Amino acid sequence: MIPRFPPPGLVPALCLLAAPALAGPAEDCRNPDLARADRIAPCTAAIGAAADVADKADLLLYRGANLYNTGDYAAAEADFAAARKLRPDWADPYVERGYMLQSQGDDAGAAAEMREGLRVEPGSTYAVVGLMSLLADAGRWQECFDTVALASPAAQSDPEVVANRGRCRAELGDHEAALADDRDAIARGYDEAWVHGNMAWSLIALDRPEEAVEEARLAVSREPGFVNGHRNLIEALVQVGRVDEAVDDFRLADLPEPADRMQVANTLAWSLFQAGRGDKGLPFAQDAMAAMGEAGLRDADVVDTYAHLLMVNGRPDDAAKAFMEAVAIDPGYRDGYARRLAGLGYPGDPAQLEASLLACAKTGPGCGM
Repeated sequence: MIPRFPPPGLVPALCLLAAPALAGPAEDCRNPDLARADRIAPCTAAIGAAADVADKADLLLYRGANLYNTGDYAAAEADFAAARKLRPDWADPYVERGYMLQSQGDDAGAAAEMREGLRVEPGSTYAVVGLMSLLADAGRWQECFDTVALASPAAQSDPEVVANRGRCRAELGDHEAALADDRDAIARGYDEAWVHGNMAWSLIALDRPEEAVEEARLAVSREPGFVNGHRNLIEALVQVGRVDEAVDDFRLADLPEPADRMQVANTLAWSLFQAGRGDKGLPFAQDAMAAMGEAGLRDADVVDTYAHLLMVNGRPDDAAKAFMEAVAIDPGYRDGYARRLAGLGYPGDPAQLEASLLACAKTGPGCGM
């Protein structure tokens, strides 16, 4: 089953001061419809004209975010420092710098920055959401859940905090509570694609695929290129026997990036394998392999799916080679394969792994790998 959380990106939507209803540089600085590089000059003009301290700090934050998203980290650092100086009790400059550090691979530094934001502005909703999202992205689900306690009482009922708590609850396996959080967040107005995607995942986990189909459809209707929305939709459709619809979703999905096509094709192929439709799944496993090559990636999960589909389609030699390719990409697969083979009565000795894989693959669907 595919978890769904906010799609990764360099910076989330800025949760800063509300943009004033003005035309001109300040509006262009904050305009998400403009390319980030095109927002920098208006930001500079608006900062120079700003008389209000809070407004100026807000504009500095917008310019800083636009700068680092265009690769000018040093200039962004200067803007974040200037915003902190203007408003020393405001968490947002720390949070934005945290997102910048996260985009550079410094998760520890990012978390420290967001915690510092909570120190200067205890209970900040923006800092709590930022820290929760960061911890969730790092797979630190319990810490993510515990972070809610750092929010102010009012922030604990903020719909974005509630939605992120639902994400972490789902990852901790508490899918009923996760669904309750997701529904609460949506009822409070946080009707985002990723929340519906999370609901679909929880419903699949709770063996309610028909409901999962509806939530996943809502997710991709709100965000047509939402990769994990498509993955959850495809898995749920296959589970309820609507295979043709699952295939149509893959073929019609707006997935221009090879890495995205790889993930969705792999999910379709694996779902069909699990449903006993390996004959129909092989072409999509091949699609995933082709997209992986196009993206310049090596993904053991994709190769493992391909190996399983080769196996059930009467190509044991190719399947054994593919299984070994998955091991070469991720050595952790070796122990998993060895354990499963031993459980099926084949020699589990790592030195005999390829021979055992071939022997099992020759039994086709009976292999049980």
